[in-house]
Amino acid sequence: MIPALLDPRVDFAFKMIFGQPETRDILAAFLNAVLGLEGAARLMAEDLELLNPNLDRRHREDKYAILDVRVRTASGEQMNVEIQLFDRHDMHLRSVYYCTRLFVGQLQSGQDYVELKKTIAIDILNFNLLPTLRYHSVYHLWEDRERHQLTDMLELHFLELPKVGKGRLDDPLVAWLLYLKGVEDPVLEMLAMNEPMLKRAREVQEALSRSAQMRAEYESRFKAMMDEQSLLTRLKRYEEREVKSDQALAQRDQALAQRDQALAQKDQVLAQQDQALAQKDQVVAQQEQALIEERQRSASLQAIAMRAILSARFGASAERLQALVLEASGRASTEELLTRLATVPTLEAAELLLREE
Repeated sequence: MIPALLDPRVDFAFKMIFGQPETRDILAAFLNAVLGLEGAARLMAEDLELLNPNLDRRHREDKYAILDVRVRTASGEQMNVEIQLFDRHDMHLRSVYYCTRLFVGQLQSGQDYVELKKTIAIDILNFNLLPTLRYHSVYHLWEDRERHQLTDMLELHFLELPKVGKGRLDDPLVAWLLYLKGVEDPVLEMLAMNEPMLKRAREVQEALSRSAQMRAEYESRFKAMMDEQSLLTRLKRYEEREVKSDQALAQRDQALAQRDQALAQKDQVLAQQDQALAQKDQVVAQQEQALIEERQRSASLQAIAMRAILSARFGASAERLQALVLEASGRASTEELLTRLATVPTLEAAELLLREE
């Protein structure tokens, strides 16, 4: 009985199936399906040279990188085939980085640029990455507006397994991607009718699954990947909580700022009202002052008129009578007193009248 098969989406199993010298025929068939190579252009096992997957660091500060399957064809083209089980949210950047590292690493000192060979990156993803329904996306260097190609020396393929349906089973690439997703033997037999090398890949997969040593290494690697993904998930959740907390604080600060702005506007309105009241009080005070001054002028004019009237009637005694008039004016009006004085015959009668008042 064959134990549970090792999942080829785990990079350890993928490398053992596609990246060994004795499995180059499987790799060649897969590459032919991805690149659409037919006839004389098809790659054969003997056309492929497996290279060291460790990218050399030319400088101490260069990032260390280990590729899954790195291969060079007989024509000198380099290819990097990556399988990614979990989304680390950086796959597009990693793909460009690995591809360009391979491209620039071809030349040694003194070599000419014309010696550069095409570099191809093939990324098989167990998650959705790109905003398209297509499961196979290919990128080159293009002019943005006129859409002419600058060069085909860099080529990036993204194969998104969740987008692969069960249509067109006669398509070799669909068959390979369904195999990687995991299919039962009856389905694989049907797929192998158009892509015979699938049976060879399943045989290698079964042999690996029977090996206790391979299974132990596979499970160790799978556990490490799960632990790493769990850590990344926790970090992402922590970052999301931090973002939400920051957003909540920002919203609170915004609400406080709006409240402070409203209070400032209210204070401004109150200040304007206070200013208006102060101006009104100033106007009232000015009016009262004007009234006082008007009363003073009127009193002064009355005193002058009264002195003139009394002087004309009583002569030198006018000043003494005026004092009596002013004293009596608290009990009767000045006009009334002057009218009554006009009828008295003598100074003594006038004084008696004013004292009686």
